Amino acid sequence: MREVVLPAEYNALSDAQHAIVQYETARLFDWELREMRDRLDKGVRDLVEGGLAVTQSQYNAAQDLGHRLRQRFDTDLGDVDVLMVPGSEGEPPPVSNCGSNIFIRMWMMLHVPDVSLPAGRGPGGLPLSVQLIGRHNDDAALLTHARRIEAALAT
Repeated sequence: MREVVLPAEYNALSDAQHAIVQYETARLFDWELREMRDRLDKGVRDLVEGGLAVTQSQYNAAQDLGHRLRQRFDTDLGDVDVLMVPGSEGEPPPVSNCGSNIFIRMWMMLHVPDVSLPAGRGPGGLPLSVQLIGRHNDDAALLTHARRIEAALAT
């Protein structure tokens, strides 16, 4: 086990993924925003309105970044079999809130396998988690590593 630092360009992936989701959601909900704005859930309305501010140029740049980094991710990992990264900011939110997806955005953009494992408990006694990230098209290897890591975390 060792620390892995990906090139700085990866730092922009989470924001790029969010811009893509905003842009596409805004176009998907265009009619609803015009015709039933007050009936939209506030979270959806905020996402749609944020997406209207994303330009075609910004959307294209976000897509290009994802494509470029998907092409080189496995190489940038070097000899690392699996990455272990935080699964969340802490304990789960209340049941009425599905929480933030900020910890998975980057991996969604890279189209790599990702599995979450329990990793202890927080101050309120609720579970904490870590994510394991694998290489493209190597889900089986990630799951094999996940079984061993899960057993080690449980001890």
